[in-house]
Amino acid sequence: MGKVQIRKVKILKSVSKHPYSEILLRIFPGEKTPRHFHREFSESFRIISGALELGVGDKTYILRTGDEMTIPADEIHYFHNIWGEECMVQVRVEMGNKNFEKALLLLSSLHASGWIAKDGSPRRFKDLALFVYLNNSFSIGVRSWFEPFLWYVAKRAIAKGYLEEQLKAHDDVV
Repeated sequence: MGKVQIRKVKILKSVSKHPYSEILLRIFPGEKTPRHFHREFSESFRIISGALELGVGDKTYILRTGDEMTIPADEIHYFHNIWGEECMVQVRVEMGNKNFEKALLLLSSLHASGWIAKDGSPRRFKDLALFVYLNNSFSIGVRSWFEPFLWYVAKRAIAKGYLEEQLKAHDDVV
């Protein structure tokens, strides 16, 4: 019997047909995001299974199965799976954002091919640049100094067809 591939991301509702994006996201133990914010949309998290640490502003919350929380646009936040089991999260982005959907599909493709570090971040610089650029994520502090360079690298990768190549490479997984 062949290897069964676990999906990292599943688009439930796309902005191409709805006014919002709704995504099922599997967050593995140890995965996290740095503190960041999104200018173009709010982000809602609903825990399907497991638990997730969610930092919003200066506060930290523990969300468990059934819990929901919405992060408004421009609000600094992060998430971190500090438990030993995966967490399934339904993420809703309003207003919907096609690039955010592509960013998560890219992440799924990279995960399937082994190009994701244990903390959930892309291992290759070009992939990190694409992910940050596509998901409308803005860093705070020193990390924000590098964003113009990341965007430059991402735009070049898109222009050269790298993003579409990555998304097609694991079409069966994403």
